[in-house]
Amino acid sequence: LTAMRDGSRNVGAMYAMDNWRINPELEVSYGAKYARYDYLEDRGLVSPRVTMILQPDTNDSLKVRTTVMHREVAPGAEEFIPPSVGMWLPPERTFSQVSRASFLPERHDQIEIAVDRRWAEHVVVGFRAFTERVEDQVVTVFGVSVPDAPAEIGHYQVGSAGDFAAHGWGVTFSRTMGENTRATVDYTQAQSRWRGRSNDSSLLEVVAPSVLRTDERIHDVTASLESIVAPSATRLLVV
Repeated sequence: LTAMRDGSRNVGAMYAMDNWRINPELEVSYGAKYARYDYLEDRGLVSPRVTMILQPDTNDSLKVRTTVMHREVAPGAEEFIPPSVGMWLPPERTFSQVSRASFLPERHDQIEIAVDRRWAEHVVVGFRAFTERVEDQVVTVFGVSVPDAPAEIGHYQVGSAGDFAAHGWGVTFSRTMGENTRATVDYTQAQSRWRGRSNDSSLLEVVAPSVLRTDERIHDVTASLESIVAPSATRLLVV
């Protein structure tokens, strides 16, 4: 615990969400999450989100979806995610800051516009475009020993890689096969541009140089198959 200079790990979070159908053509989903991490200098993190879904013609399946969101994430926050089932146990790992700088939360702003439409009876095609801006992107470094906390006991370090902006687009094809099976293929392309490095960059360049990215174009393809076995209500998802 010597490496944990902050001395405390008290965390709390609460959130609220709501859906409002203004009229048959327009629906709005909105909400926010407030989290408090006492090992941050700025302890309160607020993450609001608004999504508007417009269906210009109720007799047509065409939908236009606009999402605006701001997300704030604390380094090491995944250690405090409540379990979906079972008892809530203490975190299994400890973590500390990779350098002598203080913990910095990641702040992420994103705007996305998406359009999707059902073609024929079982095929849905969607297109989306997005732009995002991230400040103090959180990075996690495993396998680096620190005094009084050797890497093999599960201790890890977190830091900040810096700020970047990105924009991109994506297309989705989804098809329903039978009554209980759906197959989806999603392709996304994004272009990132780094706007500045963090105070941790010089140290990260030594212990984990791969986390310091350059301007790059990223391609992502995801295929998924979802099925429900009706007699037992068992859900199968393959990604």
